[in-house]
Amino acid sequence: MKNLFSLDNLAIVNEKSLSNTADALWEALQSSLILPLSQTYKIPLFTEELEIKLLQVEDVKISYKFLHDRVQQAAYSLIPEEKKQETHLQIGRLLLQKTSLLAIEDNIFDIVNQLNIGIDLIAIAAEREQLASLNLIAGRRAKAATAYEAALRYLDLGISLLPENSWHTDYELTLSLYAEAVEVAYLNTEYAHLKTLSDLVLKQAKRPLDKVKVYETKIQFHIAQNQMLEAIATALEILKMLGVSLPEQPNRFGILVNSISTKLNIGAKQIEDLAQLPRMTDPEKIAAMRILIAVLVPAFLTTPNLFPIITFKMVNLSLRYGNSPQAAYGYALYGWLLCGALGDINSGYQFGQLALELLNKFNAQDLSCKVINIYNAFVCHWKEHGKTTIPAFVEALQMSLEIGNIEYAGYSSLNFCHYTFLIGEHLESVISSQKPYIELMHKLKQEYVLHSINTVRQTVLNLLSESADPRRLVGRAFNEAEMLPIFQAANIRTSLFMSYFYKTIALIFI
Repeated sequence: MKNLFSLDNLAIVNEKSLSNTADALWEALQSSLILPLSQTYKIPLFTEELEIKLLQVEDVKISYKFLHDRVQQAAYSLIPEEKKQETHLQIGRLLLQKTSLLAIEDNIFDIVNQLNIGIDLIAIAAEREQLASLNLIAGRRAKAATAYEAALRYLDLGISLLPENSWHTDYELTLSLYAEAVEVAYLNTEYAHLKTLSDLVLKQAKRPLDKVKVYETKIQFHIAQNQMLEAIATALEILKMLGVSLPEQPNRFGILVNSISTKLNIGAKQIEDLAQLPRMTDPEKIAAMRILIAVLVPAFLTTPNLFPIITFKMVNLSLRYGNSPQAAYGYALYGWLLCGALGDINSGYQFGQLALELLNKFNAQDLSCKVINIYNAFVCHWKEHGKTTIPAFVEALQMSLEIGNIEYAGYSSLNFCHYTFLIGEHLESVISSQKPYIELMHKLKQEYVLHSINTVRQTVLNLLSESADPRRLVGRAFNEAEMLPIFQAANIRTSLFMSYFYKTIALIFI
């Protein structure tokens, strides 16, 4: 909170000891203009020797707050307007100077917020570069706290501090700032800014591995905009750079060849023993696994023949180069194929269990929301009741939001909304439970997910006799006359299937 401050930072700015600074605050404390946040404020009012001993206790931090924002504003107004930038800059420099390297990240916002106000007064190139680096740290911390607007401000400011030739003079810092900014622009749904930044990175980046993060974000952007074919084209482009090829026009013969190859590579190995494969270390193959995960859903929706080939590719990369956290996703997908298309339910379920085991083994929190979605949507129900999936989708949604994965927050919401209907919940309950998920998807601008949820939602409305023509999915949630041509034009076959599937259900029960 902006009206809070700590005694240690104030002592640094005051360039006095904690005791002397605490003494200087005593009159304001007695007048209740500032308030202590705990009883620790009494510590430095004793002797210097006692203060030193007590402050060696871990986690002792003496903090205060202003009685009211107006008190803080009144204190701030005492600084002459023409001196404010200079004062903030001086405070920031003192905080940076007195903070150890190990403690900078924990105090990053206190330091950077002061320095950024005085940015116009910083003329030395080395100091501007240092501040750009500090803004990168602040941007990452803000992103981790899901404060995406603030994160983007820090990152954009960091970029603005770089010299014009920074791609040549300080490549790593420049790449890091731009790549982080691309991701945060996506998370902040600032898509025009994302495009500008990503185009520049892909033009300037030297190595394929330096481009992977931006390509991942571009794929997610295309998915959010319902541009599935563009997402696939983007993935094929970077995969080729990473030495992993996928067919542009996959066919059934290719699926058969890859299926046989995968079975031969597994050979006589027991499924549970695959968890003991060595760890994947090739950075390009690890990056390729990430891209294959990113493009899986667009392939499933629009290019059905590509979906199993991607699955086989992930399993075979793991068998050849070793397991990675991403292998859990590949094994979950393979379990899906085995249960469904290949009809081997027992093996498919075992591969699903293997995927969950690897999640725990690698502590892969960033992949948990993805694997939990795949396992519960497409594997679990072959051996367990569909009702067991509902809490898992809620858990996966929370995981997705915590790590800023908008795409899988969408899939968790989508699966929850479909399964609450398919397992036979009361129709009024289905409509009620869908509402917060729809509102969230509107906020996150996830068009594909909204279209999918609204398909089942309109089906429920039809069954509740809230449609003028119950034989057609036309109403306040969905209009098949408008949406089916869009699905056809974008080649989103899954959306077409779901539309006709739910329409059939509605016709059966009307």
